[in-house]
Amino acid sequence: MAQARLFTNFAGMSWWQHAPRCLFAALGDVTLSGLAWTCTALLFGWRWPFEGRLTSPALLWIAVGEVATIALERWALAAGRWTYAPHMPIVFGVGLSPLLQWVIVPVLTLALARRSDGRPEDVSVAR
Repeated sequence: MAQARLFTNFAGMSWWQHAPRCLFAALGDVTLSGLAWTCTALLFGWRWPFEGRLTSPALLWIAVGEVATIALERWALAAGRWTYAPHMPIVFGVGLSPLLQWVIVPVLTLALARRSDGRPEDVSVAR
């Protein structure tokens, strides 16, 4: 929803009007992330975020996401699904905001995943 002001489609809408659209977009982003992660996992193994060096797998994950984002953004713009506000910076024919999102969110996700080390917490239950 923080990006909404960069799109003309949300102009004049109340929070309640554009929240469902943002939720749908977020679900699409999660799906895209999962597909990009799966592509990476097929090449580097399912535990790639927790084992070994991150450079190659992380770059692949981000690259797959960026390519998919560029394709999706171009399709959505051509189909009239959304339009950018005049103050949206454009790179590679798409908005900078979606491109940056695909760098920032994966990097933060990997940092949190590495911090947790991928193992479940030892939860003891008193008996």
